[in-house]
Amino acid sequence: MFSAEEVLLTRQSSFKFWLLVARCDRCQRKAAVRIPVPGQGDPVLANFVARVRCRQCRGKPSAALLTNLRDASKVQGWGNHEGMRGSVQVLLWAPRHD
Repeated sequence: MFSAEEVLLTRQSSFKFWLLVARCDRCQRKAAVRIPVPGQGDPVLANFVARVRCRQCRGKPSAALLTNLRDASKVQGWGNHEGMRGSVQVLLWAPRHD
């Protein structure tokens, strides 16, 4: 299993066809964004993730998860998961609820 730090420092092209699932607690929205193929160079994934904003309020998502599932509705909770069928999801960040 990857750590969030390793994933964010990996080249964006390594995640072709993966999805970034983002949740905005202000708007109560959840959205999935396909990781784009870089136009120039091959930046690390953190460069793309830092620019993601809520479509409605333009705020930074409260939680973000990277997955290779083609259907974002099949994401199993907001945590790391590695399935027997090759599905992977890595929680990049989420609010702490102590």
